Amino acid sequence: MTNLKNLYVNPFKKVEGLQVVIYKQGVQKQTDVYVRDSILYANISGGYVTLYADKGSSVPSINWKGLINTQGETMQFTRSATNFLQLESE
Repeated sequence: MTNLKNLYVNPFKKVEGLQVVIYKQGVQKQTDVYVRDSILYANISGGYVTLYADKGSSVPSINWKGLINTQGETMQFTRSATNFLQLESE
């Protein structure tokens, strides 16, 4: 019998006051940032793209230029061992 507890994952939560500028094939877009298990994601076309610390993403054709803090709160970021961009306070 499968333990159903192992099937659950943490939900994506919007990081209030944080946005990211992404670009794909010369087109730039400002979008909301979400976090799950301390890893940051960009909300793109109804899905989530993992943000890498080197400004790449889990989609090779999508990169990001910078983060925008719209609320002025201090946020600390780190690089995971697998190069994911992480929100330190999570």
